[in-house]
Amino acid sequence: MDRIVGKESGFHKSGGGCHFETYLAPNSLQPDVLESAAYCVPSNPMNPPCAGPTASNLESIAARSRHPGGVHVTFCDGSGRFITDNINLDVWRWLSTGAGKEVLTDY
Repeated sequence: MDRIVGKESGFHKSGGGCHFETYLAPNSLQPDVLESAAYCVPSNPMNPPCAGPTASNLESIAARSRHPGGVHVTFCDGSGRFITDNINLDVWRWLSTGAGKEVLTDY
């Protein structure tokens, strides 16, 4: 199975580029934890909820999109897909790694 490598959107950009992790579900209501509190600008209504890191809560950025109902992602084979916000969280995480060797077809 091809794994997710990127996303359409660019809410959070920094020197490290634009990225996300699959710890949180797509368009999660939980705030993104950014690598620096300075990158979080909660006063901007276009930004998703965010916070700076703490010792127990390091960086975690959800895949986010302004498209209703989901996010566009790019897979390692170069293909792109729209992933619904209500994807099973385990499946979402499995899509991001080949470590478990799960076989995923329809999701």
